[in-house]
Amino acid sequence: MDPAADNFDLQHAPHWVAGTLWGLLSALGYALTNIFLRRLSVDTDPAWASCMKSLPTFLVAAVILARAAGKGQTVWPGARAAWWLLATGLMVQFSGNLVFQWALGVIGLALSVPLSFGTMIVASGLLGRLWLREPITPRMLAAMGLLLLSIALLSASAADDSHQLPRSSSLEASPWLTTLGVVGACSTGISYALVAVAVRLATRRLPVSTTALIICGTGVFALGGVALLRLGMSGIAASFAARWPQLVGAGAFNVVGFFSLGFCLRYISVVHANVLNSAQIAIAATCGVLWFGEPSDAALVAGVALTIVGLVAMQYRGHAN
Repeated sequence: MDPAADNFDLQHAPHWVAGTLWGLLSALGYALTNIFLRRLSVDTDPAWASCMKSLPTFLVAAVILARAAGKGQTVWPGARAAWWLLATGLMVQFSGNLVFQWALGVIGLALSVPLSFGTMIVASGLLGRLWLREPITPRMLAAMGLLLLSIALLSASAADDSHQLPRSSSLEASPWLTTLGVVGACSTGISYALVAVAVRLATRRLPVSTTALIICGTGVFALGGVALLRLGMSGIAASFAARWPQLVGAGAFNVVGFFSLGFCLRYISVVHANVLNSAQIAIAATCGVLWFGEPSDAALVAGVALTIVGLVAMQYRGHAN
């Protein structure tokens, strides 16, 4: 870890400021992506919305890799690594992005994002220990406890307010549906944690753009194929015509979030970048309540606050070592 990333002084102030700005832009990009996806969850097929979310990142990664290949750089993995990334991509697209998109329409933005984020951080800590041999410190255990408590509070909020949540016209409110929405949001966090570990292993030998191309490519072609089977070409054309600003916006801001995070990590540590990226939790909760009319209660507020506190405590584990 670069000491300049953790110790602010005048000599390193420009890098620290640049990294902070890129980190905040990344959080804003991902937050806006989720806001557009929340709007799409009302009347747009989840597979089609998730496909369009992945498309711009796939195209940008393809351009970057084409330029690198033109310079003679090695950009493509061996067969084994390619199959591993392909399997990872299919997992994250179907059990992660697709389920998250469905959950947005069932329990809303204010609950889905912190539930997914909190579960992801807890699962990442456990998987990091199992697969990457990373230590679990007492600070991490305490942070995991806070995150688990936040998940319990958010789940309680969903159960109390299930009848008030705005849903798509094809869904009828019920306690079972709300429970499935909570489980779905949490399962996406586990899926995202798994793919994060896989990407960390892959990027030790490969460019980040290679992993982005393969993983987002599975979203474009696999989920796009599912959407085509469900809607047909006429249905896809009609959906795009009706919701193209939201479909394009979700994909465009996903690119902003992804590459801003990459630039952010050039200047500051992963610890600080992840803490800055947690701003999207507060943005999601605020927009869910104020913009989409999702219910707010003490359990939701406490759950979101504990998610942010737990994330900050978890990410600062490096200082305890």
